[in-house]
Amino acid sequence: MAAVEQPRAETGFYCSTSGTYFLDKESLAEHYKSDFHRYNLKRKVAGLPPVTKEWFEARKAQLTSATAAPHQKIWYDPLTKKKFHSQNTYQAHVSSKKYQDLVRQNGQHAPAPIIMVKQLDSNNSVAANSKSPP
Repeated sequence: MAAVEQPRAETGFYCSTSGTYFLDKESLAEHYKSDFHRYNLKRKVAGLPPVTKEWFEARKAQLTSATAAPHQKIWYDPLTKKKFHSQNTYQAHVSSKKYQDLVRQNGQHAPAPIIMVKQLDSNNSVAANSKSPP
């Protein structure tokens, strides 16, 4: 996008919504489809001044990182088929004498845990499941 922010005496194509000049019509048409233009259009309707492209990108990045979906990890032990909501409780279970005896009875090494990551929605209820290896 060939945008130039300069005084109104500039020649070329001008977007009055975002206060930005463009060198060609294609760049202006592409700008009209952008989130930046839509955001400034909503500000204009609300009677607010336009924001710069830099401010918009910084704010967009800030909101994206702040609204990352919360998730919950669950450790699942395949040997005992128990679920643990923290790594510390899983480690305590695996290091217990009862678990060590069970591993010896089984005659194999202790199996690695299956770590499940559950995405939570805004109400902290489960929205989706995905399994990941240890």
